[in-house]
Amino acid sequence: MTIIVDANILISGVINPRGIIPEILLKNPRIEFVIPEYAVEEINLHKLRICKYTKTPVPTFEASLASILSNVLHFSVDAISEDDILQAEEITAAIDRKDVWYIAFAIAFDAMLWTGDLKLYRGLRRQGFNNIVITSELKEIIKGMM
Repeated sequence: MTIIVDANILISGVINPRGIIPEILLKNPRIEFVIPEYAVEEINLHKLRICKYTKTPVPTFEASLASILSNVLHFSVDAISEDDILQAEEITAAIDRKDVWYIAFAIAFDAMLWTGDLKLYRGLRRQGFNNIVITSELKEIIKGMM
């Protein structure tokens, strides 16, 4: 099973390194977790603001991020076809265009997108795009795999 991981999930896991998100990412070898490589760049771009807001020391943030990313595959957006991008743009147009790459990856990899963005989640579900899960749903899927 392949899961595309939204940057907000990674950030949540870094902020709470003893929570459910790192546990899911690090303890499920039958799941292939994937992110667009730019997601790490995006996280690093906002790292100082996140650290300030959460009162997390930068070295702690960086160590937690490295730990979480140790079990996540990074792919270039070049791995996505133009058709997948166009389909994702159409799907996200009325919701949030900044999420187009996550949707394109989910389409290209025939994977689920794991997000904490409830606006995105609800909007995609309303449009009939069901390859999206929130953490509680992913936990249930994992339970069913055992």
